[in-house]
Amino acid sequence: MTAAAMLVQLRGDLRRDGGDLALAEGIGQVRDVLARVGSEGEPVLFTTLDDAVGAGRDRDPGA
Repeated sequence: MTAAAMLVQLRGDLRRDGGDLALAEGIGQVRDVLARVGSEGEPVLFTTLDDAVGAGRDRDPGA
């Protein structure tokens, strides 16, 4: 199994459980690969890890 396939599977598992996969910092290439291998839409991409964590906390204040 490729790394891209593993990330697609992880994203599916997270979505099934009410979560999602978010990417942070300069990893646009990973986003592009996920889009090519059949992931459902592009994952959310944040400029910084702090932005990604903050967005997750905004979505689930109990986290």
